[in-house]
Amino acid sequence: MKADKGATAGFLKAVAHLMIYIETDSPQFRKCLRVIVAQWALESNFGNSELAKSFRNFSGLKFRKAVSHVCDRKADYTDWEKESDAYLWPESEQNFVEVYFEFIARRVYQGFDKKLPSPTKFIKHIADCGFCGAISGVSKKDYSDPDEYRKAVHDEYFHRVTDLALSDKLNNVVLLASELILP
Repeated sequence: MKADKGATAGFLKAVAHLMIYIETDSPQFRKCLRVIVAQWALESNFGNSELAKSFRNFSGLKFRKAVSHVCDRKADYTDWEKESDAYLWPESEQNFVEVYFEFIARRVYQGFDKKLPSPTKFIKHIADCGFCGAISGVSKKDYSDPDEYRKAVHDEYFHRVTDLALSDKLNNVVLLASELILP
């Protein structure tokens, strides 16, 4: 993750919409709120990544036809390791939340709902299924075996997300986001 610039307004809006979504549509995710926000924060540097700022994609969701009914826009984007791909481009922060839950509801992540309400089991399951693609500090160049690289990425991703979920910084983000939805 790059130097801390604080959470962007777009990131806070997405977290506020996540809170509303969980409360109104998916209460089974209540205990996973912090780990989901931590995942998005890690993926987007609290909304400061170019993918987040330009395309409202806070968790590196690549374009998949299976979610095109909630988001059919895509953006060509090159990540920090200079790999290009088509990423989902949600219409709004609220749409991003819908897209995220449709994305993890795909068959590849099957069984994630059985990991609820444990935040660590939830994030471990979706990471084990391949959610984490690349993470700063873990480079493909350092690994000759692709399986060793994937394991290193998975382990680092899991530890960074769970550590961030317990941080004061994440407390502040959740508090600021909740202020956006309180009357």
